[in-house]
Amino acid sequence: MMKIIITCLLLVLVTACTQSITNFEECVAAGNPVMESYPRQCRANDQTFVEEINDELIGGDTDENGCLVGAGYSFNQEVGACIREWELDESQRKAARLAVVVQSYYPVTITKVETLRCPGCFDVYLKGKLDSPDSVMKFRDWKIAPSE
Repeated sequence: MMKIIITCLLLVLVTACTQSITNFEECVAAGNPVMESYPRQCRANDQTFVEEINDELIGGDTDENGCLVGAGYSFNQEVGACIREWELDESQRKAARLAVVVQSYYPVTITKVETLRCPGCFDVYLKGKLDSPDSVMKFRDWKIAPSE
């Protein structure tokens, strides 16, 4: 009878001391071995727990308009596009507004507006599905100029 009582007490103590492991962090905290894989894995009591990886890119945050906030872009209502306010003067904004009209017909993104020497002359660099991966829309005297 004493043997049964001691066995039962040991069983209760072992059960009370053994913690229930339900995830990777608990497995590591309990001192179990961690496999240096990607993602890392921890093994406890014939179970393997895999580390959960947060794949969110740092700096990849966008606002409700799809503007890349971490890179300084915000949506400009007047232009109708994501721009960095400090990069465009008033005439460049006008050229960007014209290019946005093209965006309504083609899946492109304005990447740069470059001012040329004549008034109303700009090269608006586009990225997207036009003739080539990187295209330039040329404005001369506020009109779209033919490609060279």
